Amino acid sequence: GMFCAKILERFGNGLQATPRDAIVGDWAPKHLKGACFGIRQALAALGSVIGAIASLFLFWQTGGNFRSICWISSIPAFLAVLIVIFFVKDKKHKNPINTEIYRNKEVRKISLKDIKNLGGEYWVTVVVASTYMVAKVTESIIILHIIHKLGLPNYYGPICMICYQTANSFISFPAGIISDKLKSRDTVILLGILVFIVSDALFVFGNTMISMAIALILLGAYVGIAQSIFQAKIMDVVPVDLKGTGIGIFNFACAISLVSGGTLAGYIANKYSTNMSFIISSMLAVFSVIVLLISKMIIFRKKQIV
Repeated sequence: GMFCAKILERFGNGLQATPRDAIVGDWAPKHLKGACFGIRQALAALGSVIGAIASLFLFWQTGGNFRSICWISSIPAFLAVLIVIFFVKDKKHKNPINTEIYRNKEVRKISLKDIKNLGGEYWVTVVVASTYMVAKVTESIIILHIIHKLGLPNYYGPICMICYQTANSFISFPAGIISDKLKSRDTVILLGILVFIVSDALFVFGNTMISMAIALILLGAYVGIAQSIFQAKIMDVVPVDLKGTGIGIFNFACAISLVSGGTLAGYIANKYSTNMSFIISSMLAVFSVIVLLISKMIIFRKKQIV
């Protein structure tokens, strides 16, 4: 039953994520897309922090009654449904020229030509983001690494997640604003990858509570940058009527990458050590930097030729 519940929870999360991000992209002003996605990611991470704290409090109040905690946790989800029904509206767009639109129909047909219409820069972004996500070591391995390395009790696990998600929340919005001001998402993405590599180095070489806390904060910053700036960049490059398709393919590719990265990190941790997982993670992050820089050079040359 618990396994089925988890599958349904993940299925529901994936089902709502793509249209939610497409709506954000539709309503976000062109010069504030990074800020809008930054706010979305910041609020999502802040919700995780509040949820973790509330769960600890409810666990203490109910004497560890998980059934009651699950019932109470369904209340915010129910309120979110009501907000979507009564307050969230789709934005109407004029028919773009370069895509296949069926006029006078509320639902357009799906065409394989849409994949071609997404454009080369879109697919480069997906490849870079996917490599970026494969590099990420899963939170469970990170928490086990910290607890075992420092010899901490198990209840430090939720505290580590609160620290990680707090950094995620506080970094997302400023990162989005900076990407709007610089008018270069790639620069902020590169900064995020460098922050990620530093966090990996601290996880490997750090031996104190302070070094682990800084590593968690930097990792949270990386996630905040990645999950807001990449989506803003996707919205920059896809055609107006293909935003749902673009963000859907992007989310699917990132999900596959996260599963692959998590499986790889777990295998390496079991066969060698968690330190080796972070070393391989940094190598993959460096590879994503190389892919991004090469793609920027190619796109820049094409623009010069045109």
